[in-house]
Amino acid sequence: MSYLPGQRLSACTCPGEDHPGPDVSVGRAAPEIDLVEAQIKLSLQHGEVSQSFQVAPFDDYYQSDNTTGKAAIYDEDLTHYNSYLGGHYQQAVSGLTLLPDRIYYDQQVGGRSKEFATFSFEYSAFPEEREKGYIHWVTDGKPAWTMFADAVGPNPRTEIGRRIVPEEPMYMVRLVLLLLSSLLTHRSSIFTL
Repeated sequence: MSYLPGQRLSACTCPGEDHPGPDVSVGRAAPEIDLVEAQIKLSLQHGEVSQSFQVAPFDDYYQSDNTTGKAAIYDEDLTHYNSYLGGHYQQAVSGLTLLPDRIYYDQQVGGRSKEFATFSFEYSAFPEEREKGYIHWVTDGKPAWTMFADAVGPNPRTEIGRRIVPEEPMYMVRLVLLLLSSLLTHRSSIFTL
C-alpha cells in the first residue's frame, strides 16, 4: 500500500544523538497543506481550486473519513470533496471550490474582470488534545471547507494511528505552473504573487 521510503527524521532513541528540531523525542513527518492548486473543471469550463491536506501513512484506499463532524463543506453549490484521494507517496484530503469568473484577466462577466480574490487557511493542532485539531480553508473571502482531526484518525484496518494536524511551523512554498496545451490558449498571461 505504501511506496514511501520511510520516515527520515524519526524521534531519537539514543541519548546525545544529533536530531533536528527542538525536541529529540518528536519525529518529523512531512505533511503538506495546499492553499491554492488551480485547475479547470472541464465539464463546466470553469476554474476551480483544490485545497488539501496531504499526509502519510495512508488509510485503506486513501479514503479519509468525511462524515458529519469530521469534515464540513459550507456551500455545496461551490465546494465538493475531491475525487482524487492520493497516490504512492501521499493521501490527499481535499475539497474543490469553484472560482469566480471576475478574477480572470481576459474574461468579462457582467462587465467585471481583473479583480482579486483572497484565499487563506487556518490550522490548529491542539497538541494536548489532538482530536480537536482542524484545518479551515477560505476561498474568495468565504469559508469553503474544514477538515477536523478525526478525518485522518486511527484506522484499525491498516493498523495506523492518528495522522495529526501539524504542530510545528511549516515552510511556505509558492509555485506557479503554467501549462499551455491544445485545450488552453493564452494571448497574454499576467501573474501577481
